[in-house]
Amino acid sequence: MKTKKYWLIGGITLAILYTLFFFVFLIFLYANESSSAGRGLGMITLVIVNIPISLLLEPIVHTLPNFIDDSMFTAGTLLLIAGIVQWFVVGSIICWIYGKIKNRQRGTILN
Repeated sequence: MKTKKYWLIGGITLAILYTLFFFVFLIFLYANESSSAGRGLGMITLVIVNIPISLLLEPIVHTLPNFIDDSMFTAGTLLLIAGIVQWFVVGSIICWIYGKIKNRQRGTILN
């Protein structure tokens, strides 16, 4: 009997959806804003979407070596990587719970 790994499917799905949202948002942001100050303000939306991981990233970023500067590219890259990890974990937890409930309704609990 083949077991479905709901947690893995959910984690990968949410991580891919977040990545697509991130790039589509950046494309529209850079297409509509002419100044770099406007781009910085537009990135606030991405920070809000990633509030839990952004709060954890703040102290970590200050302890990294000086090769990481304050550029928008570095900030965007860190937000992308952290967001992918965050939404993978969220999707995994949600679908793990879904898998447990679905298997319990069938009468068997699969790990």
